[in-house]
Amino acid sequence: MLSFACLFLVVGICFNCSSQKEYQGIWNYEILMPQQNSKSGTFKLLKNKDGYTANMVSPNLGVSSIQNITLEGDSMSMHIELNNRLVTISGAFKADSFIGTGLDSGKKITFMATRATNKKDIVDDTHVTYVLDDSDLNDYEKNIDHQGLIEAIDRNALKRGGLVYNSNCINCHGVPEVEGSIPSSLKFWAQPFKYGNDPYSMYKTITKGAGLMPPQMALTPQEKYDVIAYIRENYVKNHNMSAYFKVDSEYLTNLPKGSSKGPATKPYHPWSDMDYGNFLINTYELVDTKTGIERFHSPGPRPYADENYLKNNFAYKGIAVRLDEGSGGVAKGKAWMIFDHDLMRVAGGWTGEGFIDWEGILLNGHHETYPRTVGKLHFETPVEPAWADPETGSFKDIRFKARDGRRFGPLPKKWSHFKGIYHSGKNIIISYSVGKANILERLGMEKSTEQMVFTRTLNIEPSDKTLRMRVAPQGIKVKIKGEGASLSNSDGFVVLEIPKGVTANIKLFIAGPQANDFTKTVQNAAGPENLHTYLQGGEPHYKEEVVTTIVKGKEDGPIAMDQLTPPYDNPWDSRLKLSGIDFLEDANTGVLCTTDGDIWSVKGLTDNTGKLHW
Repeated sequence: MLSFACLFLVVGICFNCSSQKEYQGIWNYEILMPQQNSKSGTFKLLKNKDGYTANMVSPNLGVSSIQNITLEGDSMSMHIELNNRLVTISGAFKADSFIGTGLDSGKKITFMATRATNKKDIVDDTHVTYVLDDSDLNDYEKNIDHQGLIEAIDRNALKRGGLVYNSNCINCHGVPEVEGSIPSSLKFWAQPFKYGNDPYSMYKTITKGAGLMPPQMALTPQEKYDVIAYIRENYVKNHNMSAYFKVDSEYLTNLPKGSSKGPATKPYHPWSDMDYGNFLINTYELVDTKTGIERFHSPGPRPYADENYLKNNFAYKGIAVRLDEGSGGVAKGKAWMIFDHDLMRVAGGWTGEGFIDWEGILLNGHHETYPRTVGKLHFETPVEPAWADPETGSFKDIRFKARDGRRFGPLPKKWSHFKGIYHSGKNIIISYSVGKANILERLGMEKSTEQMVFTRTLNIEPSDKTLRMRVAPQGIKVKIKGEGASLSNSDGFVVLEIPKGVTANIKLFIAGPQANDFTKTVQNAAGPENLHTYLQGGEPHYKEEVVTTIVKGKEDGPIAMDQLTPPYDNPWDSRLKLSGIDFLEDANTGVLCTTDGDIWSVKGLTDNTGKLHW
């Protein structure tokens, strides 16, 4: 009797299993909508004691729950979130597929799904020669949860990925409307992928580098998958569908296993994190953050007939100099002045946190814009020659006039001529001439109890003409220490005058109208220095050495190519956007420059040690 009961029970269970279809598991879905791009992703259908539950994961829709699931036989109805509305989908299963329909704002949509299998492998990359080996990578790369990071892609990830793209990728790769700076860089919207078009292959290319693509060592795993999702959904899927790799559970389950998301993503501003040294040459607009002119961009097509920058204070050849002490270079300062070497003027001085807003193609990667000063602008001078023409005594700007009314380029050489910069320790000495008089100038500061006082130390050789310089508009406080020059007011400006044949060694003190203790600060300050003592150089600015490896290439063909690994992990947070290389006579040493302006010496090119010393 016991044996019979057991047999009956077993038979009953088997009969029940064979007669009831099972729809639990992972499904790949696609939503078709009229006059809109389709939306796709995966959803996992699970059964519990209360019925069925499911979540949808999609780059378009993010992670959202499917509500009110009713499953009777082969029929299923459910509520999905679409365009911030709940839409009822009703349909039926047939074998390993489901087709349902619904209405969204009166328009029919179709929801199609197929059961995910477990057959697809990750893309083979045995043909790819990466810049870095696995041994060169951070330890956390060995335990990354690639599946989890890809499944977590949502709207916010796409937004973050856009920021990463515009700050890291756009320079070389460009956008569909504007070509990047390296023509051979992959155009995601138009070309096939060389090193794999699935997310994991793209991740490896970003992480390890391949061909001319350098490894992006500063990006976290999340940032890499964010920008991968942005590229895939924004450029590949919308413009280059033949190169779009469709991610499904088959692919995800075959990715390398791991349990870590990697280090937490930090605010990433490589353009401002870099130590540029104590000065940075660029085009700047000087503006007070609180009271200055609002940034203007024409909404119309080029040539932007409605633009008007005549009132803006641009220093097109601006040398921004950090004045206060401290590490981190110009970006980490608290006080600055800009010397405009087109017009030989000090364009202004400001204090604050942040230096500039870092807008610009070579800074944060944004096109058709420019950096502005950030903070309190204590004084500024107009976009006009600072020194009068020694021959005529006129301050009139005679440079080329563009059709928008602005003038561009340097002054005539017989009027003034920029010679260069001497860099000795923390001293930045600017060398130029006015007429036949050679001038050395150093920008500095004196900190009063209430107000910043800016200083200009000038060593001026004798001239065969009287020299006159507009220091600042009247209303700005200006005083002088030293010999050979005097101050007066003329035509709305405080004017410095050096008589013919006189050597001047002076120090100018400049402050805003609110500097109440200005006179006392000047009295307590040291006088002018002889700047010639700083023309012989000084201690090396960058004493540290960074060592990287050479990845030897094969020598079985007409061309052999070795991979020289740049020092992406360096003490100065240089982005290493290399732009040129030259070789010294010994061939073992090269000199490389970057788009950020730093110049690197590298040794070990030919000595067969396999090491590069930067």
